[in-house]
Amino acid sequence: MSACSLATGLAVAVLAVGLAPGDVRAEAGTVNAVTFESLLEEMVDRDRVAKLPEPAYLCKQFSSYDRPSRTPADPRSWFANVDRGNFLRTETGAGRKEWVLMDHGGPGCIARFWAPDRRLNNGKEEATVRFYLDGGPEPAFEVHYLDFLTGKAFIKSPFAYVSRRAGVLFLPIPFAEGCKITLDREPFYYIINYRAYEEGTEVETFSMDAFDKARKTVESVGKTLLEAREFSGGKAVTLKENVAPGGSESITLPAGPAALRVLRMTLDPREDQALRSTVLRVDFDGEESVWCPVGDFFGNGVGYNPFKGWYRTVDKDGGMTCRWVMPYQMSARITVVNLGSKAVTVALAASVGEWTWDERSMRFHGNWRQQYPLPTRPLKDWNYIEAEGRGVYVGDTLAIMNPVAKWWGEGDEKIWVDGEGFPSHFGTGTEDYYGYAWGGRSNDFYTKPFHAQPRCGPRTFGHNTQTRTRVLDAIPFTKSLKLDMEVWHSADCSVAYAAATYWYARPGATSNRGPEPKEAARDIPAPPTKPPAPERKRPQGKPLTIPGAIEFEDLRPSAKSDGVMLTLQPFARYRWSGGKQWLVRTRKVGDFVEFAVPATQVGEQTIILHGTKACDYGQFRISVNGKAVGRMFDFYSPEVVKTGPVDLGECHPDKGKFVLRFEVVGSNANATGAKTYIGLDGLVLSKP
Repeated sequence: MSACSLATGLAVAVLAVGLAPGDVRAEAGTVNAVTFESLLEEMVDRDRVAKLPEPAYLCKQFSSYDRPSRTPADPRSWFANVDRGNFLRTETGAGRKEWVLMDHGGPGCIARFWAPDRRLNNGKEEATVRFYLDGGPEPAFEVHYLDFLTGKAFIKSPFAYVSRRAGVLFLPIPFAEGCKITLDREPFYYIINYRAYEEGTEVETFSMDAFDKARKTVESVGKTLLEAREFSGGKAVTLKENVAPGGSESITLPAGPAALRVLRMTLDPREDQALRSTVLRVDFDGEESVWCPVGDFFGNGVGYNPFKGWYRTVDKDGGMTCRWVMPYQMSARITVVNLGSKAVTVALAASVGEWTWDERSMRFHGNWRQQYPLPTRPLKDWNYIEAEGRGVYVGDTLAIMNPVAKWWGEGDEKIWVDGEGFPSHFGTGTEDYYGYAWGGRSNDFYTKPFHAQPRCGPRTFGHNTQTRTRVLDAIPFTKSLKLDMEVWHSADCSVAYAAATYWYARPGATSNRGPEPKEAARDIPAPPTKPPAPERKRPQGKPLTIPGAIEFEDLRPSAKSDGVMLTLQPFARYRWSGGKQWLVRTRKVGDFVEFAVPATQVGEQTIILHGTKACDYGQFRISVNGKAVGRMFDFYSPEVVKTGPVDLGECHPDKGKFVLRFEVVGSNANATGAKTYIGLDGLVLSKP
């Protein structure tokens, strides 16, 4: 039987009986070839993630992170935040220019592809994404970029969909000898997670023919992911007790080798403090590897926040379910500890199934950390966990208390594997890591198989929760793993961060996250009682018109630096002339944009510029027809304001036009964010 037909047969068996295929493979023999169908099956194989990967792989990432970031020794560059428009290089061929987002040589597989849906801002996106596999000169397939990521092309949910203004793709795309991904338009933000298999690993390269042949498997796996099917049968162990303050209750699971396959739990009262102060402890083979508040362990963060994922579900009726498979060799014990001031009634049900313990079997770990107050200035990296040993990182939950109605999540994830000098995962924003885009909106709830935001206050004020689990994008490590998240808030304030982390490891692994009973027992950090002021309504009526103005929105740039991006902003509340302005997103000193403006008469003319100032705008040199205007212009302001008329002087047209060049020369010491943007509204040309 071929690898493909064996994989298909296994999928049918797995989906029919609700078991993971890992045990079936152990009986039938290891399947060495990696195929599109075998990767689909792996997505619904809960046993497989509890074993060291076979074949072995590294999980790596390409993203549009700000390239000047080099070392924490230089905080200004390390926390640089122009995380869009960056790419590897450009190439010209087949009569077109292409921007290269990813280029990897050797066997591997695309596991996750994220990008914001720019159509929600600009109304359209014409880019085509092309996948060049195994070094071929022609793309293996090409498709409309955002349609592909949002489930509007040939692949549908739950493998590609819209997640709060972002497109997220989980379709596995394997390749035998290499993968290059390009766009035929300049990229915006993007994150690509992929597997790099060891040299010599047999991989069957993705093709549209392979996709067509696997349609039934695609449909069945997709249905399984959405239904979050789980193990049934085995031995059930239950507990229902009233646990007094300071008390604990435990159950012992059947002797091993075995695996805890499903853990269900309810808590009464189902209050915020009870969910935080009631702690779940689990030891396997005499070593405690889980110590985590109940609410955080199941992905609630603060409070009780229903969502449905592949590994965890929080039901509206009060039930919390975990479906990570947790093997043990000899013994296992689950303990619930009440660190709160009130009694709680705990109901717990554990389903235990068979497991063949071998040299690839791993123990499950669940850890937790909280810090409050956590100042947002200066900018900093906040550590989720550092693990040592051999294992696989499979997810996390982040709970944030935000005391102001301003966006808290500009911070990038940074993940170091096996002591590497620079993180192999360097992201573009906390909300991007958790699968949505352009955070800071009101009531941004969503739930998907591998990520969710089950709690989000108005404009992210108050308590917020995001959670992410990993399957094909799980991160193996042979010696160590370190995960940091930047604390990058729009306001200077103090927040609360609490992170639960989930990982597997061989016996003997350690981490820097031990029990934190004082933090779990303390009162949950609370935001100010006064809610944020209601959002201002945009003024109605006609936009402002500057008499005689040439509107920048009617002009197109005649030249610009690579990576400079322009967005038309139609925000009526700022009353820009004509109702719009060009937001020019430059990235660094030396970046520029030029506009060629037709002269309105013969001879010299006075040029008056109308623009915008803001907190993330930079300092610019302005030149007209190659001649610099005599001073530097600072477009920084703590609030968004119009510049008013800016006199560029008397200028003589060259060949009937004025070429205006705006070049970044620096940034104000008080600027935040990108620090190099500029807003261009209109020009007035007149006689001297």
